[in-house]
Amino acid sequence: MKFNKLIHKNITHFARFYKLIAVAVIITVAVIVGSLMVGDSVRNTLVQRVFERLGNTETIIFSRQSFMEQSLLQTSLFDQSARGILLTNGFIAQGNRLIPVFVWGVDDMDIPRGDAKINRPLARELGAQNTESLALRLPATGLVPSGSLFVTENYTTSMRVRPIGVVSADAGGNISMRNEQQLPFNIFVNREELAEVLETEGKINVILSEKTITSDELNEVWDYSMSGLSFIHRDKRKANLIHERFYEQEDFTEITADRIFLQQEVTDIIIRDNENPNRLFSYLVNSIELNGISIPYSFVTAIDRFAKETLAKDEIILSDYTANRLGARVGDKIRLTYFVSHDLKTLEEKSIELTVKKIVPIWQLTNDTTLSTDFPGLSGVDSCIEWDSDLPINMDLITNEDERYWEIFKNTPKAIIAYDAIAADWSNAYGNATAIRVSNEIPDLSNLRAEMFGIQIIHPREAGIYAALNGVDFSGLFLALGFFIIISAMLLMLIPLSEMLYQRRHETALLQSLGYPRKRIINILWQESAPVVFLSSIIGVVAGLIYTTLVMWLLGTVWKGATHTDGFSVYPNISTVIGGFAVGIILSMIVLRLAISRNLKNKERKTKKIGRKTKKVWVILFTILSVVVIFLNFLLIRSVPLFVVGAVILIA
Repeated sequence: MKFNKLIHKNITHFARFYKLIAVAVIITVAVIVGSLMVGDSVRNTLVQRVFERLGNTETIIFSRQSFMEQSLLQTSLFDQSARGILLTNGFIAQGNRLIPVFVWGVDDMDIPRGDAKINRPLARELGAQNTESLALRLPATGLVPSGSLFVTENYTTSMRVRPIGVVSADAGGNISMRNEQQLPFNIFVNREELAEVLETEGKINVILSEKTITSDELNEVWDYSMSGLSFIHRDKRKANLIHERFYEQEDFTEITADRIFLQQEVTDIIIRDNENPNRLFSYLVNSIELNGISIPYSFVTAIDRFAKETLAKDEIILSDYTANRLGARVGDKIRLTYFVSHDLKTLEEKSIELTVKKIVPIWQLTNDTTLSTDFPGLSGVDSCIEWDSDLPINMDLITNEDERYWEIFKNTPKAIIAYDAIAADWSNAYGNATAIRVSNEIPDLSNLRAEMFGIQIIHPREAGIYAALNGVDFSGLFLALGFFIIISAMLLMLIPLSEMLYQRRHETALLQSLGYPRKRIINILWQESAPVVFLSSIIGVVAGLIYTTLVMWLLGTVWKGATHTDGFSVYPNISTVIGGFAVGIILSMIVLRLAISRNLKNKERKTKKIGRKTKKVWVILFTILSVVVIFLNFLLIRSVPLFVVGAVILIA
């Protein structure tokens, strides 16, 4: 009888044992191939998310907590290859819930005023409801950084839009500024309309370019006006000063920002490059007190010099109105109480004692119209009770006298203090001054650069792909999780093999009596199992594909929290499939070889009792090993795949 026919006959005869071995091989190969394909599929899905998120964008220029003039797009650097976008967070009100969305003000999607387009994830979230009209709630802080101390974060529902279409992922519907794989909820609206609602006409805060742009290239076309910095020269000879005899006015050029606060680095450069710099910081203090008499909620200006006079850190200048109301005289100790918020929203009340240096007429302060800064929500209202701010203002403390002062003088400061005395407390993450005055008629701003205004350049494609390819190793993770299954499959393989070899002990004894060496017998039995392993491994690959599909579905639904994304697809990699197929065959054949060799070695000692003891030893050994693997899975779930460690233990 030919050897191949003998193998076929033996497999057929001992089919009940080989079926269990085949099941074990299928499970082993399915777990190995499936785990490797899960890793490939997750990585490829995340890479695909990067392309969906960025489209053709190579460079993103964005301005943190501020805006850029849309005229920047008309410079030679971009050459019509960039998109200017006004981007903000918002909410869509639907029933009793608010859906957080990213609102993209765009010009290139043919979106008329009053209309909007949404991406597919948002369309799924909204469902069939609210298809006629969507109410957008948007931040109403305007140009002022949302989160600065005097700015409210109230939302307005004044913008209503009608959804007119869904933007697919291929068309840029899933665009996102965040380097994360969770699909965003995007709504696209007309940029001019959005700018009007946000009171940011002519402004953008994101530029998407298909070109690779460097910081030096940007600074060649950028100038300070594109980030909202401006200046105005004030000449005392042209000033209309009613009470000029009380106020020796000096010429100056005042530099301000449309975002109210001047960044610290910008302030430092202006002070370094210009003559006689004079920093100002306008602030709303909680109280001005003297001997139990208090004036609540007053604007105070901190300044380096006032009317050519430098203030010491412990000195204060009062208006005659303030002095009369407090009964203060030169030399008295005044206490200022105010809020500070170094982490932007955790308020702490502090106070400082200052000595009255001078009392000046109120008109000396009202004539200097820019001595106090206009804060949205606080300035420009008719009454104190109309103040709108995140500050915990106690309206019960405001008297009729305070209302009369506001009606006449508005936000004219009631006192002047030294800038150095208070700058450390009043400064925030957005800046350390509200204005700077210099002697130059045209200030030197040539050394200012875009990055000083919070303008950043990123090249997100490379970083996004790197993050996608080098994130959590899902291949190793699922191999580690599946290692216990593989061990169980090996155990399932060894028990029927041991039983089969025990039933064939007479056959092996006959071969030995005919002169076959033990190694030759092992090879015969091992080669006999090879077709079973090979065919089972092919089925295992198919099972691995099914396993991968199931895991991808679970990652996008039940296990969504592990990846923060959905819509996973199966990306079978031929090299991965072949590699897993080969590893499964090699592992199975090694285990079978060792088991056959060990079994025949024991049978040379010849007793049924010993044979059964060997099986018990295998069972105990693999049971203990399985418990150890479960324990290690909990401890080392993100370490080097436990499969490798287990294989080494098994071979040893």
